[in-house]
Amino acid sequence: MGALLNFGTIIIGSLIGVLLKKKIKEDLTELLITVMAIALIFVSIIGIIPRMINITSSDDGKFNLETHGTLCLIISLFLGAIIGHFLKINDHLDRFGGFIQNKFKLSHFSEGFVTSTLFFCVGAMAILGSIEEGIYHKYDVLISKSMIDFIVSIALSASLGYGVIFSAIPILLYEGGLTLFAESIHGVISTTLGNDILNGVCMVGYAVIFAIALNMTKIKTIKTGDLVPAMLIPILYYFILSLLKVSDF
Repeated sequence: MGALLNFGTIIIGSLIGVLLKKKIKEDLTELLITVMAIALIFVSIIGIIPRMINITSSDDGKFNLETHGTLCLIISLFLGAIIGHFLKINDHLDRFGGFIQNKFKLSHFSEGFVTSTLFFCVGAMAILGSIEEGIYHKYDVLISKSMIDFIVSIALSASLGYGVIFSAIPILLYEGGLTLFAESIHGVISTTLGNDILNGVCMVGYAVIFAIALNMTKIKTIKTGDLVPAMLIPILYYFILSLLKVSDF
């Protein structure tokens, strides 16, 4: 249900954005992209920090700052980028988007498809919401995400066009598949190891969103599609730590 709702809101929002695109001047379009990028930067930072920093208080009233997950983030992005580079994930996404763009003469299709697909898929809400639905049959997170994606899809499609509409298809497959997967392994996810892995995956996902935001601002061109494998590295990372009985840092 949650995946279908998200699928529908992205399509509706994208259609609204495409219709508005014809009435929006180019300078306003550029401003919308920049504003959305700034919002994504703050969203990604807010998503990463709580997963890396804990503030605890001692009996004497002093506050202590504890960090964890730093090494996981570094290793995940490093190895993920290497794997993604050799698999040429971003190139494949661009090639598919370019094929549709040339076939139907749609400008910015590839950029819109790749940018929106990565944004909608790699965020923590997509992962947590799908897992929550699969385990507890709760839809709160995915409903909230659907409303956010509705607004974002309007802004993205108004600036990047029809490619944003097609990103609804990967979202349906991604969230739907993740929900079914969570249903089958709910016993594992509820453990301490499962919780560490989930936090790690979300943390790296927010880092990828930060890279997407940099792309949108044109500050730096990053093949963000190649960073997607980085989200799988925390699974291996925390599994190895559990075997070695080493604490995270």
